[in-house]
Amino acid sequence: MKTCFLIALRNLRADKKKSLMMWLAIFLSMMILILSDFTMNGVSQQVIKSYVNLQAGEVAVMWKDLADYSSMSSAKFLGVNATYHLEEEDENKQAIEVVNDFLAKHEKQIKYSFETIRRNTSMVYETGDSQQKGTYLLYSLSEENASFLTDTKTIEMEEGSLVLASDTNACISHEMAEKNGISLNSTITLLANGDLGDVVTKEFTITGIYADGAGYNNNYIFVTTDAAQSLYQVKDGYFDILRIYTRNSDDIELLTEELDGQLKEKSDVLRAETYYDASKFYTSTYDNIKLFFTVFTFFLLFLIGFGLYSILKVKIYERLKEFGTLRAIGYRRFQCVLILFNEVFILAILAFIIAALLGVLYVAVFGHTGIYVGSGGVSFVIGGESFYPIFSVRDILKSFLYVLVFSILSTLGPSMRMCYQNISDLLSRRQKPVSLIKAILKR
Repeated sequence: MKTCFLIALRNLRADKKKSLMMWLAIFLSMMILILSDFTMNGVSQQVIKSYVNLQAGEVAVMWKDLADYSSMSSAKFLGVNATYHLEEEDENKQAIEVVNDFLAKHEKQIKYSFETIRRNTSMVYETGDSQQKGTYLLYSLSEENASFLTDTKTIEMEEGSLVLASDTNACISHEMAEKNGISLNSTITLLANGDLGDVVTKEFTITGIYADGAGYNNNYIFVTTDAAQSLYQVKDGYFDILRIYTRNSDDIELLTEELDGQLKEKSDVLRAETYYDASKFYTSTYDNIKLFFTVFTFFLLFLIGFGLYSILKVKIYERLKEFGTLRAIGYRRFQCVLILFNEVFILAILAFIIAALLGVLYVAVFGHTGIYVGSGGVSFVIGGESFYPIFSVRDILKSFLYVLVFSILSTLGPSMRMCYQNISDLLSRRQKPVSLIKAILKR
């Protein structure tokens, strides 16, 4: 074993050009895989983070009309105004009481719970001498909820603050501000159909502008909970959606089943669903991203394997006499194969060290600053203008293992064909066609 390793090391030094080509092929594949994995971790987290943190929570408590809406439609959380029915007030109160009792009972397991009013609203604003009007999605925030969204980088601010100091303050997106000529301290008027049948208007001052791409939608207008209740004439204790976040993700399924079961015992007006069941549109986006990276990984490995195969085929042909000499002095077939495997292993180790260090550097630089993807289609898919690569020891080791296995497999064919040549043919640098299956069976 030691002798085979030393011969492999000598051979790498002797043919530096081809060794460098092999190393580059292994290094580039390993580097791309590591960076792709770290990128995928960041993108996947951004997809789920934006959806979970801003729209559904880990456990989504919804009124039946919203719960029954198609889970494959993005409109479920971005455009549908499905809330409670006033005529079912007794059932509504019973269901809300069940939820409040549940939250109190499981306060050690629940980290956050945010009651949110989320409905369409009309915004009226002055531009020059004319008055403009547009339809947007109003979203109520408590101070704790606003801090949660900024601390988790679900929403990133460009100007001002997301924490709203007054019931007359509002926060809009950069896109909304730019499109409509609105800036900090501008005044807008919101119109809404209240629950009591009245058309309610309320003036707000813009005190915050958030970066585009928040929550797959740039149409959120954030206001305080009190302001939203006043605008839509919502009674205290009522909400459109309640988002629950657990201290331990392992509790999500059990808590959801328990709460949904208790709600069904009392009435059918409220439902509880995990974030995964609440909307297949967003979770399938996450799954599709993972599938894309998996296909990309194996396609890359195939290309690298084919490249290594081609290089090794030429390299082995040039070394037929060398292996013939080794066989003539008593080296066995598996020892010759082991020499070639050792060459690949040495190159893989060197490639791994450098690729891993560069991967760590990649995360160290962009893990905090983020990688900007713009406010177009990509930001809608991932749920933000930026994503943050995430380091993973498991992914580094997995990349090394994948590349090593594929590299060794690519050497198997050429090396086995070389080893099953006659010694005289090897010494004469002749290589005849060999059936590996037949050759192995003869042994």
